[in-house]
Amino acid sequence: MPFDLASTCGGFLLGAITGAAGTYYADKFTDQRRKQEQKHETNQAFAAVCKQLPELIAEMIEDLTREPHVRDFSVLPKGAMLGEARPLPLNYLQMTIELMGV
Repeated sequence: MPFDLASTCGGFLLGAITGAAGTYYADKFTDQRRKQEQKHETNQAFAAVCKQLPELIAEMIEDLTREPHVRDFSVLPKGAMLGEARPLPLNYLQMTIELMGV
């Protein structure tokens, strides 16, 4: 069987393309799965908060419907203010239409 440079190069390129495509799609679908898992965990946490603090959630929903330009609430430690010189650990509770239905 004689050495054929064209078929060897073609086989190498085909293998490289197949490997690159496999890696690309594996990474893509893994990222999608991670996003879905994170979204599910966030939804579960929000549902737990809704069960524990229904009055607060109802007040927040009322505030959001009354002020349509407000998109999120900042939950800060007591006495803390936004814009302080020192960095504050801020947790953002993002209210979306999807989560408000929980």
